[in-house]
Amino acid sequence: MEETVRLGSVTLRLADTAGMRETSDAVEKIGVARAEKQLEQADLVLAVFDASVPLEE
Repeated sequence: MEETVRLGSVTLRLADTAGMRETSDAVEKIGVARAEKQLEQADLVLAVFDASVPLEE
């Protein structure tokens, strides 16, 4: 999901990606690959985590 937002003279493209994880599901692998491509092209990455779920290493 993507949306373009304009804040004054600054234009931002916000993208919500699927969860980033190892998977054996073919369709999910496509989503993760697309998300990784967006990360490589980004000038800034904002990571949002669910604080009710413990972080894994």
